[in-house]
Amino acid sequence: MPTPLPTKIPTPTPISTSIVTPTARVSATPKPTATPLPGTINLNVPFTSQAPEQNWDEFHEEACEEAAILTAQWYAFGKVGKNEAGYANRIPVAEAEKSLVDIVAWEKNIVSDWKDTTAEETIRIAKELLGMHNVTLFDGGTTDDFKKELAKGNIIVLPTAGRLLNNPNFKSPGPPYHMIVLRGYNANGFITNDPGTRKGEGYVYSEATINNAWHDWTGSIDTIQSGVKKAIVVGREP
Repeated sequence: MPTPLPTKIPTPTPISTSIVTPTARVSATPKPTATPLPGTINLNVPFTSQAPEQNWDEFHEEACEEAAILTAQWYAFGKVGKNEAGYANRIPVAEAEKSLVDIVAWEKNIVSDWKDTTAEETIRIAKELLGMHNVTLFDGGTTDDFKKELAKGNIIVLPTAGRLLNNPNFKSPGPPYHMIVLRGYNANGFITNDPGTRKGEGYVYSEATINNAWHDWTGSIDTIQSGVKKAIVVGREP
């Protein structure tokens, strides 16, 4: 009987031990895009000069802060002035005059020097006397931040080294310290209510001028041009 042939055992196919990691699908979260600011903002803020009756005596020459915060109060509470005598929205003369006198009388008992009040002292007037609540100190930032506030419907009460404003309507050489209201902006700069002149309703200063002149009161006219950049943001009252 023939010898049987040996059975051939097949060689097993080697199993790969490498592990393939599937590529993870990572969906990137899109970054939120900032809403572009409107090209022009011009809020309807009532106006008065700091000398409503055109009496530019010593009292009225020092009343810019009072006039600025008074117009801000009217805006905050939605009060509207008169369309008269070339003004679109003027606080009635007699009412503005009385209000300025009343504010100064209050200040003489509360703040150190009513003639020149800092941003923080002016906030005290707004809150403690004029009944305003939506008033905050703007401490640090840029003029671009002013535009963002204006786009929200807020206005800016801005302390300045007044002579750096170079307003041709000021009595030369202009006030060393001065306060104005920013009510909007356009391609030419910031639209303001400047109480330092009867022509101040809607007066436009370039953005560079505003940035250069923006200084809070230091306590001395000799150092005002190095004052810090503080301001007051005023919104509508509920």
